[in-house]
Formats: sequence, C-alpha cells, structure tokens
Amino acid sequence: MLKLRNNSLPNSHSFLNNLAGYCVLAIGFALALTTSLAAQTVDQGSDFLRLEPNVIVDHTGFGQPIPAYTLFTPVGWKSSGGIEWGNQYACTKGFGINWKVTSQDELTGVAVLPHQGWGYNSLVSSGEASPGCQIRQIYDVQTYLSLVLQNTRPDAANIQFQPRPDLVAEIPNNQWSRPWQLGMEFFTTEAGELSFNVVENGVTLDVKLMVTVQFTKTVTDTDVTYHEAVSAYAYPTVAIFAPQGQLDEILFNAMRKSAAPNPEWENAIAEHIQIINRTNIEGAIARHQITMDAYRDIGDMINQTWKNQQVGIDKRAENFIDQIWERQNFDDASSVSGKTKLSSHYDHAWRLDDGTYVMSDNQSFNPLEELGINGQKLNRSQ
Repeated sequence: MLKLRNNSLPNSHSFLNNLAGYCVLAIGFALALTTSLAAQTVDQGSDFLRLEPNVIVDHTGFGQPIPAYTLFTPVGWKSSGGIEWGNQYACTKGFGINWKVTSQDELTGVAVLPHQGWGYNSLVSSGEASPGCQIRQIYDVQTYLSLVLQNTRPDAANIQFQPRPDLVAEIPNNQWSRPWQLGMEFFTTEAGELSFNVVENGVTLDVKLMVTVQFTKTVTDTDVTYHEAVSAYAYPTVAIFAPQGQLDEILFNAMRKSAAPNPEWENAIAEHIQIINRTNIEGAIARHQITMDAYRDIGDMINQTWKNQQVGIDKRAENFIDQIWERQNFDDASSVSGKTKLSSHYDHAWRLDDGTYVMSDNQSFNPLEELGINGQKLNRSQ
C-alpha cells in the first residue's frame, strides 16, 4: 500500500473565510455527479469493474459521525480515515481531510492529504502569517508539490512535473486582479501534477500527485513604501497509484467526478465557519475596547508626566509604554493630536463611522461588508 506521511506543510490565512465553498470542491473533485454511475462499469481490457458508493465520514466534528462526501469506488475496495479535527488544522478552521481507499492487495488506490494554507509578507521574515498559519515563501504549485513529495515520499524516483490547466478550469472565477487605494491585489489559481515511482513491498508503483492552489497577492506601492503580502490555499492533495504500467486514469477520473458533498454536513461546516468569523470579529472589537480603555488610563499618566517632567523624559516614557502595551501610532484626522494609538499586533486599522475602531491582518477586510458600518482605513504614522 502506498504510504504517505501527513506532514506535508504546517497549516494558513483569512481567505479561508469561504472554506465551506472550497470544501465543496475539495479533494480536487469535480462536483457534477456522473449519471447513474453505480450501474455503469469501467472497461479494463476484457474485464468489467463494478462500482459502489463509498462514504467519507466526519467522525467527531459535530458530536456524532456524519457523512461528509459520497463517491463511487470499485466493489470490494476498502477505505480508511475521514474528516479530522484538531489544533494541527488551526489555519484551516480546525479541520482537514485525511482519507484513502485501496484495492484488497493495497497496491492500487487513492490517498488524500489535508488542504493547507500559508502566507508571506515581505516585511516579516518569520513567525505566523495569521493565527495558526505559518509563513512560507511558496509562490507556485510546483514548489508546493515538491515540498509535499519531499515530506511524504522522499524515496520517490523518476519525478516529472506537468501543469493541470483542466483542474484550474473547474474552479469558477479562478483569475482576477483589482486596484485598491495603496496598490493592487492579484488572485491566481494554479494546478499541477507530479508523476513518480516508489517501491512498496518489492512492487514498483506508478504514482501521480496532484493539487490545485490559489494565491492572493496584495501589493502596496506608494511613495514611501513597497511590499508584497501573499496568502495561499492548497486544496487537498490527491495521490493515485497502481503497479507499474497499470494506472487506470479513466477509472480514477470517474471516481473523482462522482464525488458529492452531503448537504447536511456542508451546511454544518458553513455554520461553523460563520461562527468562527463572527467570533473573530467580535473578539477583535472587544479586545480593542479593552485596549482603548487602558490607553486612556495610560494617556492620563502620560499627560501628567508631561506636566511634571521635561519633554525628552516624557517622550522616552511614552515610547517605553508603547512597547509595554504593544501599540503603534496611526494617522487619525478625527483625533485632536492627529494620531491614534492602536495595537501593534495587527497590520491594518479602520475608524468606523460610529466612532469605534477595528483592526485586522486582512488587507481586504471591508467593515461595511463584515459589520454593516462604513469606515476610513488608517495609515501607520511615519
């Protein structure tokens, strides 16, 4: 049996807000259920192969086992794994798919590795792109697949890469670009495939590893700064394998195109993601309010210090307090001083029309869309 270690890449990014929609397309499967596939057979020379429904189960996500996907596989094949939940999937809303189905001799089958995410910002060289999401300088599907292969089957031989534009074409709205007030935002979709050989129990296997990856790049280009922020989402990586010379891509493609999500699970996942997004926004607002209250107290202390001490001493005290409270200045025309101190843990800030402030690491965050309140984006003070 082909063994793939599930340690391909630490998980990433806020563009996973639409993860429920991505999961509908997950595993690289096209969603159109092939007509009456259960009653069809796949011709393999002079033989025929019957297909039967197989279920990918979410065993723990919603308190009890619930089918997540169904697809058709050859009669008698055995499956294992399913939808997993845990801290290792913090970047992808807490869950991932880790599933495989094989023939009885375990030499032919399909293995699926979890979807992954990561980010990169040219201003930051290490750490996290967002909570649970690692910073990785991976900008194309071939580099990503090579890393997956290195971490799962370093013994692979005869490795060849080819792009898969047919998989890209299955994704709606797969390429676009748009300006924003400080630069441009670019969205691209890439898909690719690695073909290689491995040896299992003395048998040489032909293996194909394929994945679709979506990249969002935000370019900030002003008179005073230029930087790029990249976030990436990789759909579940799929491996198909069989003894050398016996890889039946017609069969595997029929299996792939037969996959369909369970609407009950799909709706539960969508609700789960909405709760996470809403909680993140509400938590950010609550944390901001607590921070602002503390800022006012510290501001009073700074004002008193300014009255009692020299300006130079006061400035050093203010800088020290800024470091302690992990805050930074943002230009704010509504403030008497023209500046407002906000948390240094976020890259972007907005002052809303109701007088509140919101901070986010998401360059594309729109307070009108997310909160129903318009606002003005603030720039960091120079």
